[in-house]
Parts: sequence; C-alpha cells; structure tokens
Amino acid sequence: MKILFNTLENNNITGVDLKLPFRTLTNCIFKLLTIIADMPEASTYCLTYKSYNCKYPCFRCLTPLDKFNCINSVGNYEVRTNQTMKNLYENNRSQEFLLIFLYNIFWDYSDNIYKACVTDRMHQLDLELFKRMITCLKIFNKGIFRLSNVTAAEYRDMIKIMLFVFYKLENNNNDLSNVYAKFTKMYIMSRSNSFTTSDLELFKEISQQWALEFLRLFFQYSVSNLQLPKLHVWLTYTEEVIKEFGSLNGYSTDTYETLHKFYVKNPYNRTNKRNALKQISIMSDFMLDFNNEAIEKKISILRKCWKHFAHEEKLLFKSATIYKSAKLKKLNYNLIIRADEDFYGKSYYSDTEITMTIEQSGNYLTEDGMYYGKCILLLEIMFIRDDKIEKIEMGIFQWYDYAANVSKVLSNQNEIEDERHVLGCPYLKLLNSYDLVSLENINRIVHIIPDFSRGWYYDAGR
Repeated sequence: MKILFNTLENNNITGVDLKLPFRTLTNCIFKLLTIIADMPEASTYCLTYKSYNCKYPCFRCLTPLDKFNCINSVGNYEVRTNQTMKNLYENNRSQEFLLIFLYNIFWDYSDNIYKACVTDRMHQLDLELFKRMITCLKIFNKGIFRLSNVTAAEYRDMIKIMLFVFYKLENNNNDLSNVYAKFTKMYIMSRSNSFTTSDLELFKEISQQWALEFLRLFFQYSVSNLQLPKLHVWLTYTEEVIKEFGSLNGYSTDTYETLHKFYVKNPYNRTNKRNALKQISIMSDFMLDFNNEAIEKKISILRKCWKHFAHEEKLLFKSATIYKSAKLKKLNYNLIIRADEDFYGKSYYSDTEITMTIEQSGNYLTEDGMYYGKCILLLEIMFIRDDKIEKIEMGIFQWYDYAANVSKVLSNQNEIEDERHVLGCPYLKLLNSYDLVSLENINRIVHIIPDFSRGWYYDAGR
C-alpha cells in the first residue's frame, strides 16, 4: 500500500495544482474522505482482524463480541482513532486489541481511517441481516437451502414479498409478519434521498424496534446467539454515517457489484478456467435480443393512446424517440423509471404512483388521490400545435385498479379496508387499459407484488 501511495506522498509535500473550469487551485494536498466497502474489506484498510469470532471484530470500535446482541450497549465503548491505534502499535500492544502488527499508511492520509470506512447498505441489509432472517427459517421442516448463490437483487425481490408470504401462512400468530413488516419499513426509509432531524430520530426508532423483535424471535435458533458484527455496525453507526456523509443512497456498491457480476463473474463461470480472460473477451453473450413482437404490440398501443390523447387539442404527431429509462425531474432526478425489455437479461417495467385530475381518472378508484400504473414504454414525442413544434416526455402506462368488488365497497363502508387493503397496502388488479401520461404526473416509484393464488396484486410501497 505504501508503494501505491508513493506518488501521493511526494505530491503532498509540495502540493499539486488543480485546474478547474474557471480557475486553478494551487498547493492542494490530498486527504482520504471515505471508503465504501464491506466489513472484510474495511478491516483490510483498517488493519484489524477479519474474523467474526475474535474479541473485537468491529473495525470502528472496541465493543466486545458478546455485546453485539445487546441493544442497550450501543455506543458505550471506546471508538478506534488514528492516534489511539498508532499508540497501541508503537507500544507493541497490537495483538491485545486485534490490530495487525503493521504500520497503517492511512494514518497519514486520513483524519480517522476507521470512521472513513463506510459499510454499504447492500452488504449490511440485503446480503446479511435479511439473509439471517431467511436462514433462521430452517426451523421449519427441511428448511430453506441453497442460499449461497442468491444475489443481492434476488434478496431485494424477496424483501418485497416475504411480508405477504407470512401474512398468508400465519393464522393467529403474526410475529413473523410483524418482524418482516418492521424490517421493510426500516429498509424503505434507509433508501430515502434526504433526512431531516426528525427523520433520523424516526429511522433510529424503527431500526431499534426491528432489532428487538429480530433478537426475540430468532435468538434461540442462532448458533452465534445473533452476535452479528453487521447488526452492531448498522445500529451503532448508520445514523452517524448519514449525518456525516448524507443519504445512504450515495454510499452503495449496488451498481459496481451488479456490473462486476454481469461482466466478470458470470462469464468467468462459463469458461473452463483455462485462459479464462481470452474466453471472456470473445464471448458474445452481451448482444441484445430484441423481441420484435413485443415492440410491435407497444407501437400499436402507442397509436391508439396518441389518437385518444391528441384528439381534443388537435395535435399532429411528428416523431417519437423511445428510451429504456429516464430520470424524474419532479423528484430532482433522484429516481429512475424504466421500461426495458432487456435489463441485465430480464424485463424491467417500473410500477408508479401517478397524480391525475378528476377528468383524467375515469372510472378508476382512487387511493388518496393517487393512481397506480405499470410503465411499458418511455418516449419523447414531438408534435405540432398551432404550426409550432413542441415536445413532451411521456410514458405509456397500463393501469391498476382496486381488486375489491365495487358494489360491496359502496354498500358496506366497514368492509372497505378488509377488501381493498392488505397490511395497509392497496389490493390491486392489472387492467387491459393503457394511457399516455406525462412523466411530470409521476409521484413516486412503488413495488407491486403479485398474489399468484388470486391473480391480483399488492402495492408494497416504495
């Protein structure tokens, strides 16, 4: 590591000049701000022991392992700092505090390397804590196996449906569905784009409520008594990370891990492991295979929707550009809507919550003034109005409506909540009805979960 930092070390003596668009900054020196990593990688940077069975497994503090499942002990132990760890190294006490006996070059390039290492949400929640809740289900007959090959994206899909699975399985005991409901609330809130002080307090409260339920239900089925380093790091330092660096969405390795898996791991596994790089380079698996029949169907729907959309204002269609994804201006470009036939080998059509006027809503039932639709096509349409060329960003949406019986809803108000909602989520069905909708009318992206037993769908929130 010292060799890699040699150039940086030389430049930090005299400083370097940074050329910006409108000025040049002179005598700049470099400091390490943050490292996004999983816990083993963070331990490598911090030169602490990686084993989860050692006395102090946490790379950020000196909390003993046997206190990792004690919610009340959060934050009660000394944190690691550059100076304290450097003193231990110089006094030959590294082994006592689980430090690798090497001089850490990051002591010279970071105010606190232990604080700079940020474990990302994907490795903490998707691949660890949620996975623990799944593996503990081995208490059932024959258990659940073969989870080692499950990806983070697949775990994320499981998060969306597990709450409803246990709601269907449980009769009078709702403990499992409650703990998954609390985890889902915590997970959704962790994906917020910004946090106020009150949001952080609520997030901390929800996290602790889930942790208490998680420990109560699964403690007896865990060999380690749920003394989990990632549980400790999540409960102790997530709030601090948000205050220091902002939303967790900016500190995630989802994209890099997905690309690495798609372009490196999967092709490598298809080789015979001999001259693998050459085999990977000549693979043709990345060619897109467009479904012409599906595109023709979408174009047919587009013609019908445009005829209905343009009829009243007498707009003349000029051209349309089709996109696979778009960033939503209304939400400050923080969310991406997709209508992609081949998103990493799978179709991806975003479900959305849409704001419409009463005139636009037709006969659909509303959910607090909001409507739900699946985006099947994204496009920018150019048209002529009053001899002037204009353009608008739109999407073709296939509508959802309430799955409840309308006459029953209107006749018995007490049964509305039971028929129209499940665990507080609207109970929907997908209609064979399409419309062109401006992207400005999209309120948020939602997850809608299919109920295969009835052919209806749940809205599971964001």
